[in-house]
Formats: sequence, C-alpha cells, structure tokens
Amino acid sequence: RQTIVLLVISALAVAVIYEVLPVLPSYAPKVSEVSLDNPMGALTEFCRLLGSPVSHIIAAWRGTKPFKDLSQSFSIALSGAAGLTLAGIVIIPRILRRDLGNSRLESTGLSLLIFNLFALALIAVGRLKWFGLVPFAPRYLFWSSLFWTSLILLGIERAERLQRGRWPAFLLSFAIAILAWPAHYQAWFRCKDAQIRLYDKDVTAMINGVVDAQTAQAMPPQYKRVFEDRLQKAWQLRARRLDVFVEGLQDWIGHNEADIFGARHKREGIRGQCRIDGSGQCNNSAPAARVSGQALKRDQSIPSTLVIIDQDGVICGVARSARISPLVNRTFYQGKFTAKIGFVGYIRDYNPELEYVVRSADNLTLSDEEIPVHR
Repeated sequence: RQTIVLLVISALAVAVIYEVLPVLPSYAPKVSEVSLDNPMGALTEFCRLLGSPVSHIIAAWRGTKPFKDLSQSFSIALSGAAGLTLAGIVIIPRILRRDLGNSRLESTGLSLLIFNLFALALIAVGRLKWFGLVPFAPRYLFWSSLFWTSLILLGIERAERLQRGRWPAFLLSFAIAILAWPAHYQAWFRCKDAQIRLYDKDVTAMINGVVDAQTAQAMPPQYKRVFEDRLQKAWQLRARRLDVFVEGLQDWIGHNEADIFGARHKREGIRGQCRIDGSGQCNNSAPAARVSGQALKRDQSIPSTLVIIDQDGVICGVARSARISPLVNRTFYQGKFTAKIGFVGYIRDYNPELEYVVRSADNLTLSDEEIPVHR
C-alpha cells in the first residue's frame, strides 16, 4: 500500500512539473481529438497502446502496410483489449483473495504486470490532452512489450502446475521470439538505414563546419528554431573538441598535407570514384560542396577516414565512410546497403576553378593513390 501511494505521489509531482514548464513555440503539441470526456475513446487509445507489440509482429509477416495506417486500424485495439482481458482475469481474483503468489516467477510476473498497466495508463492519460499516441514508437513499445512479457511469465508459471505442461510453455515462448524476429529485423534495418543516410552525413558535415543545404531545406518550418539552437550547440562542441570532434579531424582542414602527415605515406591500392552532388554553407558563410563516392583498398576493405585536397596540397575537407563492412552487409542485410557503402565529405570554401582529389587517411597515414573529384 505504501508503494502504491508513493507511485501516485510521484506521478502527480511529474504531472505538476510538466504543466509548469514552459512550452517552446517549435514544440507546440497538436491538440488531440480524444479527451477524458469521451471514456470510450480514451479506453480505445489505451488498448491501442497495449496491442501495439502484437500488431507490430503481425504486420512484419503480412507485408508492406505502413505503420501509420496500421496504428489507426481497429485490429490493434482488439489485440490490446484481449491482453487487457487476460490481465484482468489474472489480477482481479488475486486482488480479491489478497494473494500475490507463492512462487518467485509468479510474483515477478504479477508485479511486472501491475506496474506496466499503471505506467501505460499514465502514458495514455498524459497524452490524451495534446496529441494522439503513436503506438509503434520505441518509447511506447518498451512498456507495452513488458506488459506482454509479464503475461508470458504468468503463463509459464501456470503451465508448470499442469502435467506435462512445462515444456510446451517453454517452446511457446521460443516460438514467440521466432515470430517476432521479422519485426526486429525490419526495425534494425530502418535504424541502420537512417544512420547511414542521415546521421553519418550530418556528423561529417559538422566535423567540416558545414551545414548541408539539403538538410536545411528539408527541415519543417516549425523546427527551424530548434535546428538553429542545436546547430549553435554543435559549433560549441566543435570549438571545445567534444563528442564527435574529439578525434580532431576538423583541425586538419586548412593545413597542407605535408604539415599533417609528414612522411607517413603508404601505397594501399585505393581505387574508386566520387563527384560533387550537393552544396552547403560553412560556419563562416563561405560556400561548401558535398562530395560523395566509393573507395576500396587493395584488400577489399573500406577506408574509414579520407581527406579532400586541392591542387596546392591544402586539405579542404574531411570525408568519412559509412560504418558498415561489406561482410556485415552481405551476411545480415542481404546486400541491401551495397549502393550506400561509400563516403561523404565536404569541401570548405569551395572554388569551382580548383581541382580536388580524395586520399585515404586511416591511422594518420596518407595513401599514395588519389581519387579525382568530378563535377
């Protein structure tokens, strides 16, 4: 009883703090059509939240139906209602008998079930005022997956009481993990794809002190202020050599290659191609150019760090390769990232009248071979 009271007080404190904190204009939430005045609508939202893991697994097996459409379908609410019914069958008799279970597995499953129902109820009520839930968001799948995990634990405990029921229960648990594999794989693939397309490119742009024009143009107007604030923080991190700037790659830019690498040269059999495929703006307002391409060493490995050098031997920018090896791409992704295994870099203070080349710079050693930058 004391624990429940403490949880309620903590929840109220969080709610008060949330209401007191100012809301940034760029983060202005969307008003929801569902409210506490419509209890059936609120219950439906809660069931959608509970049923998201089941629908997520089914969707991965059925095909390419967008998650946005699936999250609005009634089937996700039905699966959540089924889970809520099972939870009620388990919890209500226990509460009436004041029995929290004798075995550790049973008490663990029951405690986890009650806690997650309480947490999910807080989430659902807290989101009703402003915007509809996105049940497939990872922050919500974390809690709803634990809800179904608690039901599985209670099912295993109940099966142990039956004759010859233990092994079927364990096999069913393993079968659920196998059924969930496609959903996990698709989420894994989407995260890796986003990392290669967005994160690696933006990090490389920040190292070069460049804002990519494509990234800036794709930013929705309501997030322009947030984008500018985070950009200023990135420049502060760059100036203090923190986070992704700790390696000091940004310090190479503007220096002659001989001053940085000296006599550290090596023949690595670099071959590949690259071209200018985008533009940007430096933090000093000078023009910049984005260079994308692919490179391989003699041993078929991919250089992770490259430098862009002009005809006078001055380092004008740094390029980085996507962090995925060809072996991992073939083994785990069936070669789907083959076209994306390349490097992205930026030329600061870009001058179209100059000629530029790309050279590998792994382990502070400059490759003798060079790849010309085409326009």
